[in-house]
Amino acid sequence: MNNEEIMTGVELEIILKAGKILLSSGAEISRTEDTMNYIARAMNFKDLEAYVSNRGIFATAKKADGTEITRICNVPEVDINLSKIESVNALSRRVTQKNITIEEIESELNQIDTMSDYSFFLEISSLYVRSFGL
Repeated sequence: MNNEEIMTGVELEIILKAGKILLSSGAEISRTEDTMNYIARAMNFKDLEAYVSNRGIFATAKKADGTEITRICNVPEVDINLSKIESVNALSRRVTQKNITIEEIESELNQIDTMSDYSFFLEISSLYVRSFGL
């Protein structure tokens, strides 16, 4: 395996991680596919074939030199988190402007992925409002 194949795998893993964060945070399937395609084009993939369902992502990416790689990603649970969706979308815009390195993208995705969900107080408050119809 040469460095180009290794790099292609890393890049595809980044694309899948962005898609997984979006799906597991409640983003629409079509929005997830669009974001993954934007990132793939910015990373110079010739083509990205992605099948996104509510429980997983299947993707094959092809570089201009014909290098192809396929990955599957499971999305076990979905919990609405608009902050994560907005953060991934902001990151994808930066990626398409090509002013960010692979290492920075990986680091930011890891930070986004580990962002805390809503606070306990906010969850209890929303439960109260839903329960009593206030």
